[in-house]
Amino acid sequence: MLIKQIPQKAPHHLTPLVQNQRGSILIIAMLLLAIMSVLGTVLMSTSTTEIQISGNYRNKQESFYVADRALEYSMRSASDFSGTVDLYNDQNTSLATPTLHRNLIELGNGGLEASTITTTDDRNSVTFINAGPPPVGSGSDASLFEARNYVGNAVGLFPINTNNPSRTELRSQFAKIVPK
Repeated sequence: MLIKQIPQKAPHHLTPLVQNQRGSILIIAMLLLAIMSVLGTVLMSTSTTEIQISGNYRNKQESFYVADRALEYSMRSASDFSGTVDLYNDQNTSLATPTLHRNLIELGNGGLEASTITTTDDRNSVTFINAGPPPVGSGSDASLFEARNYVGNAVGLFPINTNNPSRTELRSQFAKIVPK
């Protein structure tokens, strides 16, 4: 037995609303497009900010590495001087061709901050403090060796040739055990 469905008509007072739906999809599509555009703009802004943050972090790390490299360099070459050595302006005269210390420390776009000539400016310097017996527990005989105590200061910049580089200042106190 075949049952034929008879289409039911909408009530008379709803007929104009049901029959007049031609532009509703366009309005819904435009609203969805606007929402997606706002969402896309927010995501682009967030990713741009994240890229800037990671760039700043990298620059800070690189400036730290420059300052750390300067302190490591000063620790290696500290045993042959007394007084203060300016790592920016002074030359390393222990080499066959005297070279500025900063040229031996700087690498790529990183470098030391320029020193200013003042009595209180100790950036990028290594200062001899005193000599005394080796520290207890160092395994060195006090009659044969002495500890030369230094304080080192270094200010690293990265990238060095920009208006606003990242800056890291490190200070370290160290001792070199040398023969008397």
